[in-house]
Amino acid sequence: MSAPADPGQLALGLPARSPAMDRGSYIVTPGNAADLATLDAWLASDEPFLVICGSPSAGKTHLASIAADSLGARFISISDGDGADEALGAMRAAAADAAPLVIDRVERLARPELLLEALQQWRRNGGRLALVGRGEPEAWAGGVVDLATRLGAAPRLVMSEPDEDLIRRVMEKLFADRQVEASPKIIEFAARRLPRRLAAASAFVEAIDLASMRSKSPITLKLAGAAVASIGDDS
Repeated sequence: MSAPADPGQLALGLPARSPAMDRGSYIVTPGNAADLATLDAWLASDEPFLVICGSPSAGKTHLASIAADSLGARFISISDGDGADEALGAMRAAAADAAPLVIDRVERLARPELLLEALQQWRRNGGRLALVGRGEPEAWAGGVVDLATRLGAAPRLVMSEPDEDLIRRVMEKLFADRQVEASPKIIEFAARRLPRRLAAASAFVEAIDLASMRSKSPITLKLAGAAVASIGDDS
């Protein structure tokens, strides 16, 4: 009986480990080294505000977590509804005490006028604040002109587009988080064909892991080809 062309390792359906979000686990390549350097420059400065923005799954939350650890800041990620109210309440409290704060997914805030109110209080009392979200910061203002002006004037870290090396190394990490071993040629095959977005790398790993479990077969180049083909340009 002939052996499979690419045996790999059977996926066993083990739960994925929660991804680490500390500085040591941040994958640095020539394509994104400037992002971490920009964050470190802000941390070392006296600038009170920083805006971190970019496309989905670009690494914004990881950098935000590094910022929170470095500042000893409270970290809040907005979900929706009550999450937005909690973030604004925490912002007001932190502004009153001039305590450091990092808020992720700012684009989900439903009442931007309250964010403007909190920013004004922050400006009066001092402290360090990082706001993190998708897209252009001015869009987070929801048409509130004064807020758009403040967000537009803040120091800004725009996440770099990932290079092929980063896509490759992120896939290695994601397979490790899922406790699935994929051969280097599987990762190389995908890295050369996937859209240059971290979301695409994540979608590929999830798709091929699921396909392997459903078919009860090893991770092969055939499965990799199907998984790559399933990833849309908007992933």
